[in-house]
Amino acid sequence: MSAVDRMGRPIRRGPESPQWRGGRCTSSAYVTLLVPDHPRAGKQGRVCEHVLVAERALGKYLPSTAEVHHVDENKQNNDPHNLVICQDHAYHGLLHRRMRAFKACGNPNARCCVRCGSYRDQEDIRVSRGGQSYHRSCQAKHERERKAAIRAARRTRGSV
Repeated sequence: MSAVDRMGRPIRRGPESPQWRGGRCTSSAYVTLLVPDHPRAGKQGRVCEHVLVAERALGKYLPSTAEVHHVDENKQNNDPHNLVICQDHAYHGLLHRRMRAFKACGNPNARCCVRCGSYRDQEDIRVSRGGQSYHRSCQAKHERERKAAIRAARRTRGSV
């Protein structure tokens, strides 16, 4: 017995549906295709089109850790010349960080200060163990303000 809607009409799915567009869906930010037997297919059997385009260019399935980067940052532009295969998430993040720096100041090697938000060459910025970048002067100002706030909180607690 086939499924019926609340009016008793048969529910038509897949190619039988009047809404069928060849399995192509753009409801999310990415274009997805219905390819249920693909290793990267989700629960509903969908795979992002940019993954399929990259695999076609590579000639094999992408490794499980690989990610595909859109050069123009348009998630629906899946032209092979717009896609870069990244070996892992860290490299993909590096591409985005360098693109932000290039757009902000014209230098892809510049780092952004987490305190003031300005971009500077790597020689002018320090990087903490946690990976945050900051100017020495901005960090010193932040520490002075933090310590002053702690002292003020202690004074108000002591006067109660």
